[in-house]
Amino acid sequence: MRHYASVACCGLWVLALACACNEGKEGSVLSTGQVKQAATESAAEAVPGDKAEALATPGTASSTDPTQAAQGAKPAPTAENNQPSATCAIHSLALEDVSSDRVLDQAEVHAMLAQRLETRFGSVGSAQDGLTVKVEYLVYRRDSEGDSLYLGARALISKPVKEVEVRWEASASAEAATPGECKENLASPACSAFILRTLMPGALDQLVLRTHAACSLETAPVDEVRRVLGSPDAWERAQAAKASGERGLKELANDLTERLKDKDELVVVSAIAALGRLEAASAVDALVARAQGAASPIVAAVAVALLDIGTSRSRSYVEEWAKNHPLPEIRERCSQLLSSRVREP
Repeated sequence: MRHYASVACCGLWVLALACACNEGKEGSVLSTGQVKQAATESAAEAVPGDKAEALATPGTASSTDPTQAAQGAKPAPTAENNQPSATCAIHSLALEDVSSDRVLDQAEVHAMLAQRLETRFGSVGSAQDGLTVKVEYLVYRRDSEGDSLYLGARALISKPVKEVEVRWEASASAEAATPGECKENLASPACSAFILRTLMPGALDQLVLRTHAACSLETAPVDEVRRVLGSPDAWERAQAAKASGERGLKELANDLTERLKDKDELVVVSAIAALGRLEAASAVDALVARAQGAASPIVAAVAVALLDIGTSRSRSYVEEWAKNHPLPEIRERCSQLLSSRVREP
């Protein structure tokens, strides 16, 4: 079994939903309260389309982190980091199967999810002013032959912390001993049992783990955010970079500058955006150096950050690129950015 993890990479869920929505069916909902629709928060708008395509290709991990790519799912939480969070409590939970053919026992999935959430967050429904959480999952085959079976899941957590979307995908291909019944009928008892036993536990474990991390980073001490910036997990590094910018943690500018050298592109883009939001003038040279010879999405992200920093010097680089950058799409993008920004006096 291979695992694919993503944050704010619309290609995965759009592609998956297409498989389900073509049938025009809606999933049922198990809910302990009203759930607000959460909007996707992303620092990855500049991530190229091939990032999404990688998620759609069996055998390709979405992260370029070698540890994660080789091992797939992260190790099970330890007793030390498995304590319920006091700041991330859940008021209500909803679960929805958005598959075209509902093949799993909804009550069983709900029980598996609730148990994991309570381990991480404490008793669901205990906090009147806590989070609302909606989890959607989808079982589908990506190819016409049906040799590859996928389980996609995403969690949407809403205010009072922040609206944020977390995605996770697990897959089982023919060589991973997918039962033959799955090719003929996903709803067969053997196939349903395989999905619940083989795919669902890992997907829910990672989904809950990442939902908790996304929540915790909103209020974590600076030193904890700094620690997560150095995590072996690329997803966590990207989330920590994003939280640093959103929270205005200027003391992490040097740590974010180091992340410009990260092997994972989502981490790099998140760090670039954060440095811009922090108006980190000390990072201008590093940002410009990172853009040299980089792909268009990286250069475009750097251009935005340089304008966000807002000094005459940082803006001058974008002006130069608008005139003389060797890539026409970068010249055009920089011109657009400059025309939409008022020059600093």
